[in-house]
Amino acid sequence: MGRRMQSEGERGQVLILMVLAMALMFAIVAVVVDGSNLFVQKRSSQNGADAAALAASKDLDPYGMPCTGTCLTTVQNDALDYVKKNTPSLVTHLCANSSDANCVDVTTPYAGRNEKLKITVREKPRATFGKAVGLSSFNVTASAVAHVAPGGTPLFAFAMNSGLSTNCDGIRINGGPNTFTTIWSNGGITLSGSNTGNTAGSIVLGSAAGACPLDPSQLSGPVTNVPNRTCTGGGLSSTCYWPSPIPANPCDPSVNYGSVTVGANWTNSNPPGLYCSGTKNNDQITINGNNLDLTGYTFVAQKNDITLTASALNDTFGCTAARPCSVPGTVFYDLDGSVGLNSSTCAWTGTSQIYAPNGTITFSGGSTTTFNGVMEAQILQINGSTNFTGTGALVGNPAVLLDQ
Repeated sequence: MGRRMQSEGERGQVLILMVLAMALMFAIVAVVVDGSNLFVQKRSSQNGADAAALAASKDLDPYGMPCTGTCLTTVQNDALDYVKKNTPSLVTHLCANSSDANCVDVTTPYAGRNEKLKITVREKPRATFGKAVGLSSFNVTASAVAHVAPGGTPLFAFAMNSGLSTNCDGIRINGGPNTFTTIWSNGGITLSGSNTGNTAGSIVLGSAAGACPLDPSQLSGPVTNVPNRTCTGGGLSSTCYWPSPIPANPCDPSVNYGSVTVGANWTNSNPPGLYCSGTKNNDQITINGNNLDLTGYTFVAQKNDITLTASALNDTFGCTAARPCSVPGTVFYDLDGSVGLNSSTCAWTGTSQIYAPNGTITFSGGSTTTFNGVMEAQILQINGSTNFTGTGALVGNPAVLLDQ
């Protein structure tokens, strides 16, 4: 009797142990299966976020112009489309809020940069065995950050043409032949005079210039059409987006600088550095001396114009074979007016930056003139025949980079 009762008690203990063991095995299976599914879903979501970030960032402007309206809609739609295409995703829509699930969220600008975005994929896959322990689904989140950077060839000249004139005269070319790297105009390009043989490595036209045809016999080169750069509130306002960013005014507007006149041998007693003209109506900058080497000089006109004259072979700027007009690293910057450069016999042997965000740059060159640098203004007037090599921002073929 006693043995039988002991045997039955042992069998009862074994049954309990088996039940516990089965429960433990079930829990292990649940962890393995649902854990594996969760890992696969996380990897899938990350692949979708990466693909969406790379695809959608192509719609952003590489020079920092804000993406709003149609641009933002395109970015969001591309992000959603690429998440669906590149992963067996549960995503069906754009996120309405931070608690929404099975959606994609697009943040741009990101980290204060208009050319950067963040894609966040939020999914809620159902658990396979987790329901038995009260877990019906899991929250899976994956994100990726990407930006678009300028690429292509260096910019020589850009005409903002804020009024978006339909006269096709954002950049005016009179004469030739001229050679350019990249020229970019919001308002088209007008050619006049004996214009033959002008060539450009790249021609970029804003959409306002779409009705401005180019005669290949006058100006040849590959043409790219892009949305217009925008500029409101003045050429240096926070809503003007220049391909090569124009610096802020380095001069003190409260100081009465007066005018700056650069004559013969002026550089002998005036070292390289910053030279400003004042803000009065008659303040200006005039450069017409000879024997000048303007390496490292920055000339800033806060009002009125900057005028450089070097048109006679042995006069003014001293443009001779023994001493060409050497202007590497020189900046001509007119905040309010225009910049006129008459340098038909000069060889600009270095790099120059010329800015007239509220005016016109007029550059007159000759058959022996070369220019290395960048010009940005509302309007550009090119006269004569010059070899122009750009050193500004890269234009065309932007590169898309995944940050994280």
